[in-house]
Amino acid sequence: MSRRRTCLTALALLGASATSSLAADPAGWYVSGQAGAAWQEDSSTNGAMSFHSESDPGFDVLGAVGRNLGNGVRLEGELGYRQIDLSKLSIGNDGGAGAAAGVGSLNGVTTNNVSGGSHVVSFMGNAFYDFDLPNTRFKPYIGGGVGFARVEADDLRASNAPLVSDNAVVFAYQAGAGVSYPLTPQTDAFLDYRYFATQDPTFTAATGGTVKTDLQTQNVSVGLRYKF
Repeated sequence: MSRRRTCLTALALLGASATSSLAADPAGWYVSGQAGAAWQEDSSTNGAMSFHSESDPGFDVLGAVGRNLGNGVRLEGELGYRQIDLSKLSIGNDGGAGAAAGVGSLNGVTTNNVSGGSHVVSFMGNAFYDFDLPNTRFKPYIGGGVGFARVEADDLRASNAPLVSDNAVVFAYQAGAGVSYPLTPQTDAFLDYRYFATQDPTFTAATGGTVKTDLQTQNVSVGLRYKF
């Protein structure tokens, strides 16, 4: 009986150790990739032109290299790309763009006859904290980051009148949360939410002069993380 009890105790300790190893990731490097949907919040542009823009849902693709510190904290460098197209413009002042394009004044016009959108390449330094929960293999996390982004207003047009086609490099920041699940000891799948925004970029308008706008996006994506 004593030997049986000893064996059972050893097995229980082994099981607890295995469970613990699943819950707490050891220190080490990892790479991750994710892709999903991005929604740009309505934005206002002012200066040489003034208009209010609405956008269609777009997409994002993110890749990162990071290190788990072994205490729940992860630090990483991230490269991201987001593309979101225009769906509607409400124009207060076209800055003469309509007349220059031969379509008349667009002042006071709200139109779906638009093209172009936002292309954003971001370089971020992030920090995340993973929570170890009892009796589950799911691991929620929270975090955020700061960095910079190249924001491109890619050939924005209304009724085929050129408005803005320019780019700017600005400060960027993000915050988010998600949950991961281990597929293998080295690979986690995860669902991720990010709020991503930048300092207001300034562009040169098609008719000259400068315009300033704002950029804020909501992003939901799925991804894989491979640990070395």
